[in-house]
Amino acid sequence: MLCLEIFCSYNDNIWNTQDQLILKQVEDGLNKLNFCKGIKVLDGIIKRFTYVYPLYQVDYKECQDKVLAYFSKFRNVYLTGRSGSHSYLDMEECIIKGKETISLILNK
Repeated sequence: MLCLEIFCSYNDNIWNTQDQLILKQVEDGLNKLNFCKGIKVLDGIIKRFTYVYPLYQVDYKECQDKVLAYFSKFRNVYLTGRSGSHSYLDMEECIIKGKETISLILNK
């Protein structure tokens, strides 16, 4: 399973694109970038959110640690990127984390 963020504005062209076309564009983009050669999107769910900028509360680190500890029990679950790590990362950091995660999976 792969969770991706596609940035757009409410009611713009991307926002209004049909889900199947977005999934096809994601598949084509991942193949073009060579993250995973020959990747085929089998299924997907598109969720649209109007406001998703991360806002931290005072005890966010405590909550984050609980979530990460829970998921660390699973050998086949990798939390990476902004959504997966529950942290604010810039795009370069997301790409680096994604590549590191792919290396972990392939080297198992």
